[in-house]
Amino acid sequence: MELIDNISRLFEDDLTQTPRPGRNSRLRARASPCTPTRRSRRGLCRLSSSTSSSHRAPSAPTESLVGYRVTDDFRPLFEHSVERALSALAKGLGDGQGGAPSCLVPCEYPAPMNRPAIEVLTAVTRAISGQRVLSISYMSSTSGATEREIVPLALADNGLCWHVRAFDGRTPAIRDLVLTRVRSVRFLPDAPLPEESVANDLQWSREVEMELVPHPALPCPKLTALGYPMTDGVRRIRAKAALAGYVLRRWSVDCAEAHSLRGTEYRRWLRNRAALEGADSASIAPGYLPKDAGRG
Repeated sequence: MELIDNISRLFEDDLTQTPRPGRNSRLRARASPCTPTRRSRRGLCRLSSSTSSSHRAPSAPTESLVGYRVTDDFRPLFEHSVERALSALAKGLGDGQGGAPSCLVPCEYPAPMNRPAIEVLTAVTRAISGQRVLSISYMSSTSGATEREIVPLALADNGLCWHVRAFDGRTPAIRDLVLTRVRSVRFLPDAPLPEESVANDLQWSREVEMELVPHPALPCPKLTALGYPMTDGVRRIRAKAALAGYVLRRWSVDCAEAHSLRGTEYRRWLRNRAALEGADSASIAPGYLPKDAGRG
C-alpha cells in the first residue's frame, strides 16, 4: 500500500509541479511550455516556446518553423495535372469537410452563375450509375412546363451551365436538358429499354478533331499562337460531336467559311469546318453554316 501511495504522489508531482533543476530530463521536457500547432494541408508545424530568463531575456520570444523547403535542384517525383493544380489553388484542396472552399493563394475566378439543385444533381447521378428511369418536371424554352420520363446517360458542362445527356421519352430522342430547368424529380420502377442506353448515343461516342489557327484578320497572329499554345501555328483539339459546338462557342472560335466574324473575342478560326459535318451541336458554333444552307 505504501508503494502505491509513493507512485501516486510521483505522478501528481509530474503533472502539477514545476520541474526542478536536478530532476530527470524527461520530466523537464514533459513540463515544457512548448505548444505545437499544425498548419493544415501545408505540411508545416509551427513551434512557439519560451525558456527561463537564465537562458535569454523574457522579452525576446523565438519562433521556429519545421517543414520542407524547396531547393533549386528539386524535381517532383510525380506528374500533376495543371487543371487540378489550378482548381486547388483557386478553390482549395478537397479534404472531405463541408463549408466554403478557401484558396491556397490569393486567387479570383469567375463564379458560376447557375448551379443545379443538389437534390436534382443527386437523383440524376444515381440514375446514371444505376441505369434508372426518372420522371421530371421540366421547363422548356419552347413548350413551357412539361412532365417527362427520361433515362439520364451522362453529364456535360458547356462552360455556362450543366446539362444532362438523356433519352427523352417525350421526343423520343437523346437530348441535352439543362439541370437548372428541372423543377422536380422522382424515380420510376421501369427499366430502360436497350435503345435508351449510352451505347446508342452516336453523337456522344463520336469524336471530332478540330484545327484552330490564328484568325486571319488579326494584325499579330503570333500573340494568339503564344496565348493558346500551338504547334506549327495550329492547335488541334478533340471533342465529342455532341459537345463540339459548345467548345467552339466557349472559346469564341470563328467557324464561318470565309472567317468573316469580327470582334476582339474572335482570335481563332476553325480551319477544317468539314469536321463539324453531321455533329448536332454544330448549329451553335459561331458563324457555322452547313454547306447546303444557302441552297434553294
